[in-house]
Amino acid sequence: MADIHIIPGDARVELQRLPGDTFAAVITSPPYNLGATNPLSKAGKGGVPRPGTKPTTYQGFADALPPADYVAYHRQTLAEILRVLRPDGLLWYVHRRRPDYLARRPVVDEVLEGFPVRTEIIWDKGGPGLNHCTAGAGGGYYFPAPAYETIFLLAKTREGLLTRAIGRMGDLWRIPKGKAWRLEGYPKHPATFPVDLVFRCLDATAAAGPVLDPFAGTGTVGVAAQAAGRPCTLIERSAEYCGLMRARLEGGPLGVA
Repeated sequence: MADIHIIPGDARVELQRLPGDTFAAVITSPPYNLGATNPLSKAGKGGVPRPGTKPTTYQGFADALPPADYVAYHRQTLAEILRVLRPDGLLWYVHRRRPDYLARRPVVDEVLEGFPVRTEIIWDKGGPGLNHCTAGAGGGYYFPAPAYETIFLLAKTREGLLTRAIGRMGDLWRIPKGKAWRLEGYPKHPATFPVDLVFRCLDATAAAGPVLDPFAGTGTVGVAAQAAGRPCTLIERSAEYCGLMRARLEGGPLGVA
């Protein structure tokens, strides 16, 4: 596992320990606040956890913050990510815009406001299909479940954008999500992306050098970086997921996380 460094801990805290202007590429997908409450949903999304419900969770992390706290945390973390990103580096930030259930701006727009977003790429996940929908409270509300997520491309300067590779890839990436990668005895991750997505981000990043994922999950960015011969730092708060990514990086097959 040469040149792959796993740091257990909270991204916002651990990023402060890293030197500035270090990473050529940051590829990450932060928690989406899936465990918080939405008043139109049976399970609850978007605010305070509803008593008696079992929200979607990451291992050891409920992913359920009031919107203002979620925005504050991720804006502080983004500032640290940009601090450690090289001037010629690129940040690939995978998120999604949820429907405006609470008559407020999508939370990711609040997180990114004022940061150097250079463009947006639509990641077509190849599903769930035209007839798939999500039931609301009491079964009375239905919304088409999104079959895409957004990759926000951020850069501290224009230097990292001086490559034709980004333009040739276009702003619609059709990459099937596939199934979550698992290893016996380790937890399945609730939010995954495919290793091919990471390879495409790396291919479009002209700057050579180390890669970072501050929300590493089960280590797909590390798997891709290792295959590409790139040094990589992975930050993850869950000890279980840290164990899974170590197992993968020590010989597991390519997959998603």
